[in-house]
Amino acid sequence: MKVTLGEGNTPLVKSKEEQLHYKNEALNPTGSFKDRGTALKVSEAKDKGFEKLHICSSGNAALSLAVYCQKAELECVCHIPDSTSDGKKQLMESFGASLKQYNATYEEIFHHLQEKQLEGWNVTPGASNISMKAYQEISEEIIEAGKEPDQVVVPCGNGTNLAGIWKGFKLLGVEPKMIGVQIEGAAPIKQAINQQKEHGIVDNPGESIAEGIIASESFNCEEAVKAIQESNGSLQVVKEEEIQEGMKKLVKDGIICEPTSAVAKPVADKLEGKTVAIITGSGLKSYEKIKKIVKQNKN
Repeated sequence: MKVTLGEGNTPLVKSKEEQLHYKNEALNPTGSFKDRGTALKVSEAKDKGFEKLHICSSGNAALSLAVYCQKAELECVCHIPDSTSDGKKQLMESFGASLKQYNATYEEIFHHLQEKQLEGWNVTPGASNISMKAYQEISEEIIEAGKEPDQVVVPCGNGTNLAGIWKGFKLLGVEPKMIGVQIEGAAPIKQAINQQKEHGIVDNPGESIAEGIIASESFNCEEAVKAIQESNGSLQVVKEEEIQEGMKKLVKDGIICEPTSAVAKPVADKLEGKTVAIITGSGLKSYEKIKKIVKQNKN
């Protein structure tokens, strides 16, 4: 059974910079690229007879799963840190999700769920890699739009999206450089590459306005590292001030994205050749942050 809300086929938007385009995944049904993977997971859950799905997330992945599970009449359980904002909690619950809260970090909850025998299916990225197949469609849509890029810039949390996009390009016989982006001081994929390991762990990653990719571990690190190395790409890190400047420039290009997506802009602007930057999530869920940054730009 296919469960869909019309995800995919997002536009490729031209920037003011001549050779830069944005693949605007913010225009998926719940406002992020996660919808592609969620649609595939929920459809497979229906086919396999699962009635309850679990996810460790307090952001886009949790909201996406809550909405699609409501559509499919499945139970959704979101495992979240106590520190999750009340607004996010209320939004998840408004779409029928049950919340399990922990006095723990995202990474600690992830590992806890891996060790626990759950009733249902744990579809957290990194625990389940089914969503990678869905992200291959991003590559197909870029090529179908007639834009064969020299490089593709992807914000990286777990690294699942970057790895899936690369798989899609390989299947098409196209090999752009895959450029991952993480936050300075919170770049476990960069650490893994530098240390020639499959997995990196960062101590005390701190905080960032790009909260969607702040983590001490990337749970698809191995796949992301492989994609970067096979494509002769790289993992770039950005500073907080670069993210804010990127958001200001994106607004001028007509892109309203979350701060997590904005990390791609300062990196893309430094590249030569045909570039596609992946806009991973909508800024309409981060309205107050965007308002402050844009207002600063006008002063």
